[in-house]
Amino acid sequence: MKTIVITSQKGGSGKTTLAAHLAVEAERIGDSPSWLIDTDKQGTLSLWHERRESDTPQRADVPFARLAGGLKLLQDPGAAYCCIDTPPTISEQNVSILALADLVLIPVRPSPADLWPVSETVTLVKEANKPFLFVITQAQGQGPGEYHRSDHRSSVRAWPRRAIVHCRSRARRHGDDEWPNRARDRAEKRRGPGNRSLMA
Repeated sequence: MKTIVITSQKGGSGKTTLAAHLAVEAERIGDSPSWLIDTDKQGTLSLWHERRESDTPQRADVPFARLAGGLKLLQDPGAAYCCIDTPPTISEQNVSILALADLVLIPVRPSPADLWPVSETVTLVKEANKPFLFVITQAQGQGPGEYHRSDHRSSVRAWPRRAIVHCRSRARRHGDDEWPNRARDRAEKRRGPGNRSLMA
């Protein structure tokens, strides 16, 4: 079983939605059974699961103090994935949960206010020595003049079974190495003089 921890200290980044969608998609493509664990006191993931009509994915109601043992119990019957939703905070509890992860997903919205806090989350994940991926959430699509789009999907090859994490490549896949510079130039024109560039 692979344990996926979804974490970010920024509230509203989409952790709960990402956890639910990953588990549902894993079941849909045959990577089952997949489980959900809600460690956030707000209990949004648990509430979503209670209102869901389908029996899958399943949710394990595991106290934090017994989380490691609970994951072992899920693994023994042959569970494929377990997605763990975490509270939006930097805490000893989150550090302990990271230690149980096979992969950490960090959802982030594409705005400066959301990007700034991510560095502390990344520091914790690196200290735990865990592989991690960023997931861009709540992003608006751009027009065709802004960048080239590609429908090519690439999976995380290091994982067994069919991958449930896909990434959508854009300008760099087309060899467009000048894309970051053009984006910075456009941002500076919009911003005008007197403001510090976040992309410098």
